[in-house]
Amino acid sequence: MEKEEVSSSIYIPTQADLAMFEFYKKNPTLACRDLLNQDLAPFQRIVINGIIDHSYVVNVLARGSGKTRIMGVSAALLAMFNPKIRIGFLAPGFRQSKLAFMELENIINESPYLKASLAGPPSKQTDMWVAKFNNEASIIATPLAADNPASIRGIRLHVAFLDEYPHIPKEVIDAVINPMLATQRNPMKNVRRLEKEKEMREKGLEYVEEERQRNKIIGFSSAYYQFNHMYKTICDYKKLAEEQKAKKGKSDYAVYVFNYKDAPEGFFDTDSIDHAKRTSADIIFRMEYLSEFPADSEGFYKRSLIDSCIPRGKEEFYLETQADSSGFYVLGIDPARLNDAFSISILKLVGVEMRLVRVISFEQTPLPLIAEVIRKLIKTYKVSLIGMDAGGGGLAMKDLLSNPLTAGDPSDVILDMDDEATIGMRGTRMLKMVNFATQWISDANFEMRSSMEHKKLLFPAHFSSDTFLSADAPKTLDEEMLFEYFRQLEELQSIVMTATKAGSLHFDTPNQRMRKDRYTSLLIAHKVCSDFIKASFVQKELVSGGWLDIARGRLDDGSEEHVWEETKILDEIESAKAKARVRFIDPGGGALV
Repeated sequence: MEKEEVSSSIYIPTQADLAMFEFYKKNPTLACRDLLNQDLAPFQRIVINGIIDHSYVVNVLARGSGKTRIMGVSAALLAMFNPKIRIGFLAPGFRQSKLAFMELENIINESPYLKASLAGPPSKQTDMWVAKFNNEASIIATPLAADNPASIRGIRLHVAFLDEYPHIPKEVIDAVINPMLATQRNPMKNVRRLEKEKEMREKGLEYVEEERQRNKIIGFSSAYYQFNHMYKTICDYKKLAEEQKAKKGKSDYAVYVFNYKDAPEGFFDTDSIDHAKRTSADIIFRMEYLSEFPADSEGFYKRSLIDSCIPRGKEEFYLETQADSSGFYVLGIDPARLNDAFSISILKLVGVEMRLVRVISFEQTPLPLIAEVIRKLIKTYKVSLIGMDAGGGGLAMKDLLSNPLTAGDPSDVILDMDDEATIGMRGTRMLKMVNFATQWISDANFEMRSSMEHKKLLFPAHFSSDTFLSADAPKTLDEEMLFEYFRQLEELQSIVMTATKAGSLHFDTPNQRMRKDRYTSLLIAHKVCSDFIKASFVQKELVSGGWLDIARGRLDDGSEEHVWEETKILDEIESAKAKARVRFIDPGGGALV
């Protein structure tokens, strides 16, 4: 029968239909199998049953456990069996919300029953995706980002699925999400129920509570640190569950924690698990795959400190694909050493705040190709200052960047501002080479941690999701940027400080299999940017007068034509002034003694 014919006809269910409806409503895992065509692992079925049976649930699942699939399946079941229910996929960013909604769409395509339950194809607007059902139920996906408050506060939900639960601020849950759930699907029915309950109790009669659908808050995440609000919520839920079960025999609260070992054999790719175990920090592996809750990271840069440097609300910012209208951009470059990756971090200086806006890394890529990418980044982000490690391939990269034969125009010739051998060359003086001496490394790390403690170094408000954590999967530009950013934060928190026998401080990863290239490029970017803030602009005495920007080597009047000739004779001018016996003529018409 065609869909139009079904929708236009009035079908009156039989007693058998109603009995089947009640049967599947009370047996959600069978409904998953028979109605949604979903073959689920035992731990996934337990989670779905818990979501249906309880009102307040936190699900802690290992990476790759299929949490977005569980969210989609649970939302579909609730919508099919509960008329007029309003369900929301909520997350710190719209991207995560849309991932859950897209998983729901996959389930719709796999289930003729679910597809027939829809009132039409899903609607996808700029800030909200909606699927409406024939029984007037609806499922929406919307962000909780601070730049979209109108669409959030105007929504009323009965069930809220919260993805990336630890990264949704507690104040947002209390002030925004809880009020969303204040509405009743049938408020007067609830009023009559309470009146009946009160009347029976006044008469001394035993009141058997009717089955009713309570509003729900369902959180999903992998394990996270104990300092985060999610851990306290889990502890509170466990305590409340025990108290309610002791009094009523059942509870509104539930917590489910599963790691990769709880999945049936073959569910996880063992090679991927072994790879993660070898290459990830132990604390990351224990959280992501074993679902353990450490008190905090153990390295020089505590995860609690890193998270405190991610602004919330109106102060949020995000990764950038190009320069915006304001800001001073700085590149930090860690050239490849042996088997290491070549990494670039980009900071944007806004006032005295240093904001990370991009991380890029290259694996086994020829240096000439990377040099071209660097030149493109300089133009895309209007970069004013570059810091680069002189070790590894640093000197080779310096030569490539300063080679006029590989540059498109003179501005593409990138010169070392401290190299006297390039004084007569035409190009852009923005490169600062750094030497990774023991004292420099120590100073740079302590300065960067101090900037984080004083909230001068800040990180973008993006949060990880399963989709972005596979190193081998093909990615879009946005996904690649997120992948690099999350990896950089992992490297940063894995750095440990130890003392050598000579008494100097050593900063490194706990084992040599772990990477630190992205951390190092950030360290360099921060150090040169911090030094730039301290030095600001330095006045240079040029024969034509004016200010010389130490990053660009350009006059403040916008002229650039004679800068290179003038800088070539700066040393001669200073020498002559010291001797005080030669009179020079200013090309601008004046005299300088």
